[in-house]
Amino acid sequence: MEQLQIAVEGPGALEAARALLDATGLSGTCEPVEPVTRDLMTAAAVIGIVAGVIGSAAGTVALAEQIRRWYREWSEGGSEKRIDKVVLIGAKGERLVLKNATADEIVKILDGLAPKK
Repeated sequence: MEQLQIAVEGPGALEAARALLDATGLSGTCEPVEPVTRDLMTAAAVIGIVAGVIGSAAGTVALAEQIRRWYREWSEGGSEKRIDKVVLIGAKGERLVLKNATADEIVKILDGLAPKK
């Protein structure tokens, strides 16, 4: 199984990253991209998620919609619960910034993670 990498940036990055795993059913780990102090964690932390994606094509579309909903909720949150930027990194290193991403663009990244038959 290929892995999806997600970079989440902003004051609520760690909490948002954990919420993404919970909301989508992805399994993975959330770790700071670089060592951070408590002050940095509340200011502009960058959290990396490495997650495994398992599912069918229909599941991929649903997962893409869940990711979009999660992004909207956390990017529009208050200052303590806000994320500033999220980047999906696919199996071949392709990157997608979620700010204006469509569900179809997210599906393309997720489809690249599907096991080859």
